[in-house]
Amino acid sequence: MAQKVVTLLTDDITGKEIPEGEGETIDFAFQGYTYSIDLDTKNSRKFHEAMSSYIEHARRTGKVNVVPLRRSGDARRSASDVDPAQVRAWAEENGYDVSPRGRIKAEIVEAFKAAQA
Repeated sequence: MAQKVVTLLTDDITGKEIPEGEGETIDFAFQGYTYSIDLDTKNSRKFHEAMSSYIEHARRTGKVNVVPLRRSGDARRSASDVDPAQVRAWAEENGYDVSPRGRIKAEIVEAFKAAQA
C-alpha cells in the first residue's frame, strides 16, 4: 500500500492556504530569538521589502543556528557542586532563612561548603 503525505501551508497572516509552489517559509532572528513564518507570495514580498532597508544598514554577523540549551537538574547541580535540597536542609538546621524554592543565596552555599570541609 502506498501513502501520499501532503503538507498544506497556510499564510500565518491571512490564514489562507498557500497554493503549492507559491509563497515561502521565512526563518529570521530578532533580539536573540529565532522565528519562522509561512507567507504567501504577496506577504513574502512585503516582508522582504520591509526588511531590505534595515538589512542595507545592518552589519552581518554570521548565520544563526540557535539551539535552546536545556539542562537537566544534574547539569545545574554540577555548576555549583552542591545539591540544593541538602543545602536547604543544612541551612534550616543551622538557623539560616532560606526559601523552599528558587535560588539559594551565595553566602548560604559558601557556609554550607565550609561546613562540609
